[in-house]
Amino acid sequence: MITANYRAKVYVLLTSRNWEDFGTGHVDIIQEFIDGNSVNYLRVIREGTGDNTESSGEIIEMKKKLRGFQEEEEYILYKPILKEMNYEKNSSQILTWIDKDMEIAVSFQEEKDFEDIWQRIYSIKDVVEKED
Repeated sequence: MITANYRAKVYVLLTSRNWEDFGTGHVDIIQEFIDGNSVNYLRVIREGTGDNTESSGEIIEMKKKLRGFQEEEEYILYKPILKEMNYEKNSSQILTWIDKDMEIAVSFQEEKDFEDIWQRIYSIKDVVEKED
């Protein structure tokens, strides 16, 4: 279920220091309840059907990390928004951060879509910090 039509591409910086394109999809922030706690996730749902790209071992491993606990191929990215995560603006349309050992970039098609997601991420981080 897509509730926003924010189109973007997801990239990951590989060990070769090259950015790998993991696909184009629709970005949204959703809220789930896990063990009674509210958790917000940044997700990107793949455009079209399935992931038909051939992949090396490193790429396959990165795809699993990007999706987190979500097994479905329709998800390119499914990551919790964490207060300790340092999200950065890399131009007027690119969101970047480092998640464990992986540098992730989400490049939005429209600047206004990027700004909306950016504001939502930081309002979520503010709420989480106030709760602690």
